[in-house]
Amino acid sequence: MDTHLLGIIAQFHVHQYARKYIFINMRRERQSIHRVENIAWDWSELPFRVIRMRQLLRSARSNPHAVIFADVYKKIAVKTYLTDRAQTGEHQTNREKRWESDPSSFQYALRRQCWSVEDALINQICHFADFPVDLHALLSKSNVLHAIPTPYRCPITLDPLSFDDFRDEVLHPRHGRARFQAGHLNPLRGIGGAAIEGHTAANIGWITADGNRIQGHLSLDETRALLRRITDNYRDTGLD
Repeated sequence: MDTHLLGIIAQFHVHQYARKYIFINMRRERQSIHRVENIAWDWSELPFRVIRMRQLLRSARSNPHAVIFADVYKKIAVKTYLTDRAQTGEHQTNREKRWESDPSSFQYALRRQCWSVEDALINQICHFADFPVDLHALLSKSNVLHAIPTPYRCPITLDPLSFDDFRDEVLHPRHGRARFQAGHLNPLRGIGGAAIEGHTAANIGWITADGNRIQGHLSLDETRALLRRITDNYRDTGLD
């Protein structure tokens, strides 16, 4: 067991249960989830990369923007690891740990899936326009980044997202207003019809406030089809 890594986890955890339960993988099965034979330590690449990224971004030694990322991790922790507040329907939830919610609920996700969501959201930020060049080079050298199209764009409006604007919002938040929102590309409630679904890295992304307003509760494909229809209508009526 890597005790040095466990020390890093304890120092750079993002929620209060990380120290006691980190690396435990609860697999979805028909039997009870909380069983001795269903608990395992996960020493694969993903948790190592997630923890190493936290260490690099939240340490003032390696990152002059560490104060910003301390707030960034707080911003994404709830979306990544806890359920939404849902007081209606079959499965009512209120900020439970996703892997401890009912496995038949659309809010449920394995701890490993939650790590992958954190990994994806942080990686996307590191590919925003204006992201500090020196910091990007450090992260690349440390092998904690994975390649995505640059600059990262809102999946709805396709506007490039700016790290300078993102930093300004993190440092100067305005109540009730958020230009950057972490969200599911296909809503969790819509599971079953989309090619990409669930609380997974492939189904998570940073979305602009405009993109969020346009999408509403539609899937990504439905939203893009709507935008194409609107564009065609404007062109056909000579209003483009």
